[in-house]
Amino acid sequence: MPNEAILGGEAVFPKSRLAVRQVGGMLLGGASPKDVLQDYPYLTDQDLEFAPIFTKAYPRMGRPRESQAAPRRDPIAKEAKR
Repeated sequence: MPNEAILGGEAVFPKSRLAVRQVGGMLLGGASPKDVLQDYPYLTDQDLEFAPIFTKAYPRMGRPRESQAAPRRDPIAKEAKR
């Protein structure tokens, strides 16, 4: 059961306030496990395997951030081609 007092109920690693999605996002974004372990030496190999799986399986809910949003179509440019 998520603890709402820790990061608003975000999934965290045991005995920490480090969000699983934070680590998963780092790994999916290209960070090496070695780099992550330098920042968070208490994580296990199992934690590093789990984080990207969790991040893909449970994406953030709500409106996507601007960088994740689909590109907007310019209706004026489309009409000009006609």
